[in-house]
Amino acid sequence: MLKFNKMLLRHVNVVPMDKEHILYDQDVLIEDETIRFIGPSDTVAFHDEGHTMEIVDCEGRYLMPSLHDCHVHVGCGDDLEVFLSYGITTVLNMMGAASHLKWREEVRSGKRLGCDIFTSGPIIDGVPYYVSFMEFENSHDGPLEKELYPGVLYQQGVAPAATPDEARRAVRYTKAAGFDFVKIYNNIGIPVYRAIAEEARLQSIRVIGHFPDCVSMDYPELGPRGDLYQYSVDHVSSINIGDLPKLKNVDAWMDPTLAVESVFFDGTFESPAYQKRISELNHSLIESWEAGKDKHMAAYKEHPRGVKVIRRGTEYYGKVIRKYIEMGGKIISGTDGAMDYLMTGYSLHLELDQYIGIGLTPYETLLTSTRNASEFLGTNKSDGTVETGKRARLILTDGDPLQDISCVHEFAAVIKDNVMLTRKDCDNIREKSVHKTKAEMEFA
Repeated sequence: MLKFNKMLLRHVNVVPMDKEHILYDQDVLIEDETIRFIGPSDTVAFHDEGHTMEIVDCEGRYLMPSLHDCHVHVGCGDDLEVFLSYGITTVLNMMGAASHLKWREEVRSGKRLGCDIFTSGPIIDGVPYYVSFMEFENSHDGPLEKELYPGVLYQQGVAPAATPDEARRAVRYTKAAGFDFVKIYNNIGIPVYRAIAEEARLQSIRVIGHFPDCVSMDYPELGPRGDLYQYSVDHVSSINIGDLPKLKNVDAWMDPTLAVESVFFDGTFESPAYQKRISELNHSLIESWEAGKDKHMAAYKEHPRGVKVIRRGTEYYGKVIRKYIEMGGKIISGTDGAMDYLMTGYSLHLELDQYIGIGLTPYETLLTSTRNASEFLGTNKSDGTVETGKRARLILTDGDPLQDISCVHEFAAVIKDNVMLTRKDCDNIREKSVHKTKAEMEFA
């Protein structure tokens, strides 16, 4: 691991991701976590009076923006460093608790090495469905919960809301506690859905998450087909192709999470290669996944009428995603990573491969995890592309990622917060994680 204040990357091919092109044979100067200069190699003399500048001859390698995973479930503090070892410098956690707020600040302050974390608050859902299969223990004991949650069963990561009043309280708690987004789930009705949207507007916080049954064409008897109040819609398995005009009408971002479909419903989980990767992980992590997997899977495979999860297959999902792009809709990459055997960090690379498999180009695929993701999170003024003035959150690859996405899977180095991690450094992070105790991993 190389820590630096100033670094010059020489003779590197820059993949800016502002459009589909490459700037060949460039010098890139990084100082104080910021890209200060990009220009043709050997055309500028860089002075280093204090002899503190690191000079790296990239020998024709490629430099692109680092990656984002916009749908994860961070289960332990250790996940953040492992995500970084896969070239992921930002994640969006989708089931927030107090520990996620703590880890978020530790990374921002430099106390913890790892990716940045944005996080939703607790999942807001109808009372019977989500809670019934997760069987969380009640943790309704914090001051904010007592103030904002009278009459609401607040459990670990879940805020059941059967009425509009309960829904509004859940949104107010999410904002007051300091979470970044409100997350909704499948089993809410139209009155609750509208209450969440109205309160979120009052609180200036955006609504993301699942596509509720009540606004889908799949179950039109559950509610009208009109209004949609979401900033993003997750899980293409819950989206009918006929719903796409509704999504585009409000410019909702689509987060397909094809990795879930690949691992659990298309045979990847049972494959020898995937099982080998699992066998090499930390045993405490595997135990935490095993505890929730069976119940979680049963809830989706044997869902009751009104819980809209329909397994239509990759061909259909590809058609939905490509159609949305054709309509001008935007895709972001998320995976459900770090939960239920969707391996931390690795699941994003699996997701990108799935996009190639349904016919997206490498450029379209990388957009979902770079520029699009930063625009979605509101960080596009500071990252998501390789440009002068932006933060140096970068991946160095041996080959051209616009020709072969596998170059990104086996990147040579990742740069974040004035730290460069080589491939060996990243391998060491994962190996170290394997041997940590449960206490050292600091589970949520």
